[in-house]
Amino acid sequence: MSFYGCDAMSRGSLYVYTNKIKNYLINNVRYAIRNNVPKEQILKFYTYQDIPEIIRDKNSVPDNDFYFAVGDGNCLYGQVHTLNERKREFQILYVLYDEYNWDDNITYFLKEDTGKGAYRLVVETAAFKKLEKAGIAKPFLQFFIDTYTVSY
Repeated sequence: MSFYGCDAMSRGSLYVYTNKIKNYLINNVRYAIRNNVPKEQILKFYTYQDIPEIIRDKNSVPDNDFYFAVGDGNCLYGQVHTLNERKREFQILYVLYDEYNWDDNITYFLKEDTGKGAYRLVVETAAFKKLEKAGIAKPFLQFFIDTYTVSY
């Protein structure tokens, strides 16, 4: 995950939540290895953190861009993705998900990479939110996915 070329996992206060997940999974993997838990079960280990808000530096362009993209009320999920017992390391698959966080009464022009640079989708948020409230449009989630390798 990156915003303006900066690692999203270190944007704002998100690193606090990623560290909680990382430490929890490291402790569980260590325990499982010591107790001969099968690799297939270890690869199912997961945890998540509810993130009520992301605290950011309001003077930092990357932090503000990241905050706009993910907003508040997020959830960060982490799962053991790969396990290399010989190297004593594993990968954590992080998934940050959230309902969209768009301002009211703004029209967004979204580009689709067609090679022509044309805008293919236009979303007027006031109309969308009105349709959503009426039950005609369903809310949608956005996902940001990243992996991180840790040693245990």
